[in-house]
Amino acid sequence: MEFVLLKELTLAQQHCKIRTRISRMWESTTPLLKNNILSLDCLLIDEEGYTMQATVRKFDADHFRTLLSEGDVYIFENFNVVPSRNTYKVVDRKYMVQISKWTHGVKYTCKGKIVGIDTTYGWWYKACYDCKGAVKDYDDNFWCARCGKNNQAPIPWYKLNSIVEDETGSTEFTIFGKVAQDLIHVPAQQLAIASNSDRFVLPPVVKNIIGQTYIFQILPDKRRASTNLKSFRVAKIFPTDLKIKGKNKEFENNLQEIEEEIVENTRAVQEIDDIVEEISPTQLLQST
Repeated sequence: MEFVLLKELTLAQQHCKIRTRISRMWESTTPLLKNNILSLDCLLIDEEGYTMQATVRKFDADHFRTLLSEGDVYIFENFNVVPSRNTYKVVDRKYMVQISKWTHGVKYTCKGKIVGIDTTYGWWYKACYDCKGAVKDYDDNFWCARCGKNNQAPIPWYKLNSIVEDETGSTEFTIFGKVAQDLIHVPAQQLAIASNSDRFVLPPVVKNIIGQTYIFQILPDKRRASTNLKSFRVAKIFPTDLKIKGKNKEFENNLQEIEEEIVENTRAVQEIDDIVEEISPTQLLQST
């Protein structure tokens, strides 16, 4: 599926994919209840420099506050296109993007360095020959949770629990199968059956990626969604000189100018909170 530009979004075009940078993020609150937010809002900018506001309802704000960051590029799927608000908006657009917990297809793009690989549970696992899910021994055969009983011998499949860091901190990125193979350029099967191979000791060719910086496209790890541990699954890895397709040069040249232009509007929205006497209860209801 190709990416849709922000200016092409309409109420009828709900099932699509967009790739944007988050320029600004803020919380919308009411003047009298500043600790009770209405929504978590952000300003999106696409590759053509077109801007559009996006909003996260207060019930989902805590979840996305830890996942979204200013300046990073994201790919969004399964979002809603809704009419813009009459108030609390920083750009004059007919529509806005609504992000919710159902936006489960969200992918995040970031740049980071692999500083280590945790081999506590090994650097590969026994995978189902068909679906590459983990298998368990079942009598003389194997059992895959997805495929069921399987008499086909499992294969070694990469699972690199990598520690990745940037200037803001570090977290765990899990790199599976083909994505890891494309990075290392050697199949896990070949390394796993080599002489003196140890599942819990990294082969030298795998160690070579430690210390290297890449652009990662990642998704939240649903296996740890109920814990406080921040972990992500890597969907794709790109070289650090990757350029966003489209009018990238023009986008990069004009991005700073665009952001400077809208920052005053963002501040104006935030300053509304301080003008208590000029906002009626009716207006407050309209803003929700």
